[in-house]
Amino acid sequence: MAIIPCALAACGVQESLPAEAVPADTAIVVRVDPASMQSAMIRESMDAVADIARRSSNPQIVQLSGLIQLQALSMEEEGGDNTVSDAAMRSLVEAGATGIWVVIPESALSSAGELAADAAGADSDALFEFGTALVQAKTRDAGPAIEKALRSMDDDLAECTATSVAPGWFAIRTSSDQPLPTGGDEAMAKSFESAISRQSGASMAMAMRMTDSMRAALDSDDEMMLQAQMMVGRVVSALETLQMLSASVTFGKAPAIRARMAFASDAQAAEFNSAWDETLQTILGFIQMQSMMAEGDAEDGDAPAPKPTQWGPLFEGLKMRQDGSALSLTLDQERMRAMMK
Repeated sequence: MAIIPCALAACGVQESLPAEAVPADTAIVVRVDPASMQSAMIRESMDAVADIARRSSNPQIVQLSGLIQLQALSMEEEGGDNTVSDAAMRSLVEAGATGIWVVIPESALSSAGELAADAAGADSDALFEFGTALVQAKTRDAGPAIEKALRSMDDDLAECTATSVAPGWFAIRTSSDQPLPTGGDEAMAKSFESAISRQSGASMAMAMRMTDSMRAALDSDDEMMLQAQMMVGRVVSALETLQMLSASVTFGKAPAIRARMAFASDAQAAEFNSAWDETLQTILGFIQMQSMMAEGDAEDGDAPAPKPTQWGPLFEGLKMRQDGSALSLTLDQERMRAMMK
């Protein structure tokens, strides 16, 4: 996913995310590497995680392995749709596309989870149904080839257009009456691009800005939020100081999940990290107690219950590392093995 400045500059294309495509009310930006958005690579990721889980000494983690394999099989059963999407992504790469960007305004936040789920499930055409979609390319004249690749992906994209909004950047519209992006915010664009660039090498990366309305929601008297505040109140309070969250997933034989949380100060980052560790310990203690009870109630012939100590590594692996005003978490294969041993 990393951009090679010299290669792009040689083609006379713009390296940075166009400011005009990122309005001031942007809440989330997603970037997808079309070369990695292949159903085979997603299944390889699932197989790799399932293999690690299958070797665990914790019987419940072993059961998780079976669930992951069932999900992989369901993807294979949808082979026809995946084949079309895979071919379109390959055509995009051949057309010179290096990234698909989706800019989601705060008003469309309810759709963000659906976008992530669809993309992670190899439903690539869903990327163009939320917010403003852009394709970044190696050349200025890639528009027609990008249109051809996208139109082959899905009926909903049969009439799509790729309009240049900056050298090497094309706004994708599914219909002619859909407006082109205008009036963006340069500082906002730089902020999101900086956050996404920290997830370099990922198949799919996202950055989310903590908005005032999100902070208000955390402090609301909504029933679900009141329950969250009762259970993990310190985490909820500390989350209000978050500035930007970025996360990514890397598909293939060496899958990885990464997350980074940026705060305004070292002290705010430390407070959230402390609250996070406290919450992990509380949940771990509850699960260990449940395991002890299950051991005591087990009868001959019952499936073995996890020993209380077998849950420790899993929660240890979810602890974050602090670097100044930022926290980070990386779940690569090495860490997954340690967590699920």
